[in-house]
Amino acid sequence: MTIFSGPRGLFACYCLVAESSESPKRCYIGFTNNPLRRIRQHNRKIAGGARKTSRYGPWRMVLFVGGFSTKVSALKFEYIWTYPTRSRYVNCISATSQKLRLACPRSISTALDVLVTLLIHPPFSLQPLYVVLLDAEGNRVKSQLEQHSVPVFVSTMEALQIEPGVRAPSDIIYAQCTSSNGTTDTTFTDVCPICQDGVSPSNVQCMQCSARFCITCAGKLFTRRNTLIPCFGKCPICKREFQWKEMLRKRAEELVAGRKSVPHKTQAVDGQSSLSQNSSYDDYDTISLLSSSSEPEKDDISRDESGTVASVQPVSSVALSDSSRSPATTSPTKPLAIDPLLSSPRPCALPSDVISITD
Repeated sequence: MTIFSGPRGLFACYCLVAESSESPKRCYIGFTNNPLRRIRQHNRKIAGGARKTSRYGPWRMVLFVGGFSTKVSALKFEYIWTYPTRSRYVNCISATSQKLRLACPRSISTALDVLVTLLIHPPFSLQPLYVVLLDAEGNRVKSQLEQHSVPVFVSTMEALQIEPGVRAPSDIIYAQCTSSNGTTDTTFTDVCPICQDGVSPSNVQCMQCSARFCITCAGKLFTRRNTLIPCFGKCPICKREFQWKEMLRKRAEELVAGRKSVPHKTQAVDGQSSLSQNSSYDDYDTISLLSSSSEPEKDDISRDESGTVASVQPVSSVALSDSSRSPATTSPTKPLAIDPLLSSPRPCALPSDVISITD
C-alpha cells in the first residue's frame, strides 16, 4: 500500500485526459488535496466537478505533482501550468531555448512538455516536489524527470492512499502542549548553533551530524549571492554540503513520523473543541480535522469565463466561546470564531509535503 501525505496533508496539481471519442487526448489541469475524490467529481459520480470537464468525459487521471508546502504555492503552480504564456517566468525560460514547447496545454502531450519544463528549471527545481504517475500516458516523461533528480513514483488509482494532515502550524503540533485553561508550555531541547536560540523538532536538521538549526538561519546559510531561494550550502558543524530541498524533504519525513504519535482527534465538548488524548493516528478516517461537524475542505475553485481564479473556498474554523471576555462585550449567542491551533505565539515555518511509503 502506497500512502501519499505531508505534515499538513496533500497539496497536489493533477492532469486529466479525456476518454471521449469526440475529443481524444484533451487534457484538464487542476488542484486537489484528495485525487481519489477529485476524479469522482469530474466523472459526475459525486457533486463538485468543474464546468470545463462536464461536457467531455469520462476522464482519467494521468499524474499529479505533490510536495508543495502550502495550498497557495500549489495554486500558483497550477496557474502557471495551465497558462504558461501569461507568466514572465516562463517567458524567460522560452527565451533561452527555442525548443521548449510552452503553449497553453490543450492536449496531454503539450501538458507533459510544459510540466517537464517547469520542474527542471528554478524555482520549482529547488523545491522538494515529486511526481506520481497513475497512467501509461505519463511514462514518457519519467526518464526526463529522473535525469534532473525529480522523484517519480508509479502507482494506480486502486492502490493510491491519501493520508490527511493536520491544519495547524508545525510548532504547535510537534513542540507545544496547550492545557485546558489556555496556557501553552513549549519545551525546546535543541539549540541552534548559529543564533543560540532554542529550536523545536519542526526545524531543519543536518543529514550528517544531526545538528538542528532554525529554518530562518539555515535558509540564510543556504542562500547564495544574488539569489532569493536557498539552493545548497555547507553545514557549519560537519562542513558537508547539502541541497536545501533534500533537507526539507528529510524534515518533512520526520514530521510525518512524529505526527503519528501526536493525538490530534478533535471532539466537541459543550460547544468547544479539545484534542483527544487517547486517540491514535490509525483511526484517521473517522477524524474531523480541526472542524467539529463541518464538511471537509473542498478543493473546488470558482473561475470566470476567461479561466482566471476568482475565489477559493475558505477553510472552516472551529467556533469557540471566549470566556475571558466580559458579558457586556461578548454576545452569548454568537461564539467567537477562532481556531486556537492557528494562533501560534511564535512564528513557525510551514512544513513541506512528503511521500510516506509503507507496506
